[in-house]
Amino acid sequence: MKTSSPKPLEELHGYFGRAYAPKTLGDLVSSKESHLGKFYCLHCSGHEYITLANGEMDFALFGSINPWDHLPGTLLVQESGGVVLNEDRTPYHAKDGKQQILLSASGQVVWNSLVDLIF
Repeated sequence: MKTSSPKPLEELHGYFGRAYAPKTLGDLVSSKESHLGKFYCLHCSGHEYITLANGEMDFALFGSINPWDHLPGTLLVQESGGVVLNEDRTPYHAKDGKQQILLSASGQVVWNSLVDLIF
């Protein structure tokens, strides 16, 4: 993961699969979208985690959590220096179930900025 200084929020690029998220989360993100850079969705969380860990993206926000989609990716991002936490700032655990919101970021400063803006 790249360790450059944090970018302004409007320059951040990341992943958010609106189709996979609860409507309330989609509406919340839409209301904040003008303050952020671009959102993409590859429809494959595994690939999204890889590009985040490689420093190609700044964040990934997930509203549908299946362990097989997120357990390997969270480890990859964390081992590359990134941060993966639930919206309530608790660590991700596969046993938590699908009804959580998971935010992965290139670093703690980016994570804090995003969670403060979105939630």
